[in-house]
Amino acid sequence: HDQEQQPLDEREHKDAVEFLDMLADQVGMVVGNSQRDELFGQLYGEYVSEFELDCSHTKYKRNHFSTLGLEVLESKTIEDSFQSFSQGETLTDDNAVKCDQCNTRRVV
Repeated sequence: HDQEQQPLDEREHKDAVEFLDMLADQVGMVVGNSQRDELFGQLYGEYVSEFELDCSHTKYKRNHFSTLGLEVLESKTIEDSFQSFSQGETLTDDNAVKCDQCNTRRVV
C-alpha cells in the first residue's frame, strides 16, 4: 500500500530510490521514526555537517545519507550538477540554526 493506504498500481513506474523512500516511510509508521532512522542509518551511512554561526560558535549535526536531487536538464556535465547541488545557501528566519550555547536561532 502507498502512504494513503491505497493499493499500489503495479503499472505505475517507480524506480528503486522512490521504492526505498516509500519503504522507509512505511517502516517509520510501524516501528517509529527513531528506530527507522537507526535501521536505515546503517544502510545509508551518515555524515556530519558543520555550521559556522554568526555568534562565533560552531554547530555540528549528524545527518543520514540519502539521495541527491541533481539537476540534469540545466547542466552540461555531471560535475556541473554536483557543483549546483553543493552551492551554499543562507539559512534565516524559520530555517535558522539553533545555537546550543547561546540558545537562540542564528543565521548561517
